Amino acid sequence: MPLRVSCSSCGKSLQVAESAAGNALAFSPNGRYLFSFVVPQFGGSFPKLYDVSTGKVHHTLSEKPDQRCQEVQSVAFSTDGKWVAASLGLSSNKVHVWNVETGELAQLVHVAVKPVHDDQGTPATRLAFHPNNNALAIACTDHLVHVVTISTKGETGKVGPLKTAALAFSPNGKLLATAEGNTGKVFLWDAKSCQPLAHLETGSKMWTPGLSFSADSAFLAVPVNRTIQVWELAKHGVK
Repeated sequence: MPLRVSCSSCGKSLQVAESAAGNALAFSPNGRYLFSFVVPQFGGSFPKLYDVSTGKVHHTLSEKPDQRCQEVQSVAFSTDGKWVAASLGLSSNKVHVWNVETGELAQLVHVAVKPVHDDQGTPATRLAFHPNNNALAIACTDHLVHVVTISTKGETGKVGPLKTAALAFSPNGKLLATAEGNTGKVFLWDAKSCQPLAHLETGSKMWTPGLSFSADSAFLAVPVNRTIQVWELAKHGVK
């Protein structure tokens, strides 16, 4: 079954991929491009950027020409839409950052982590760009979130330990929020120092699929079971 994008206002739909059996999808902030990875039956495949207006492939992405991958763990666009980052493969501790316009691999960020078990890889399971578009928060299976500067590929801090189900930077760039999947807790950290500021109790131990700050960074929305909790951060000592 092909992957299609439908317009809610006009009702028209556009095929943008050969298959909908993907494990990673993300729109660019300007809505022009769609990142898609189709799970291969065998032999591996390539992540692709589609032009939403035409449905055609804008770029096929890889680390090296003809180098296929089996899985995309996580994907994130920078807030200016210039970069797209993805973690490829179950055993890779590398995050690939591509130029959206050219499709060229701009950076290959290695996350210096140790696997939890000797026979286990250390993939990045969640990614989030800082609003300055030069820092990336990378949640890994070592139960830490590593904050890395893309231009230098150097780690500037880390938070945890926690099994991170979701993470997000605030629009003003001051806060990093992480949701722990098995406790129902949401932690707020100083994005620069990586020091803890507060934690929120959602009252549920269900997996938290995402976090979203308001545009003014004053509120944080957290999906819990079949409801959305909205937290006013100033009431919890966070400004």
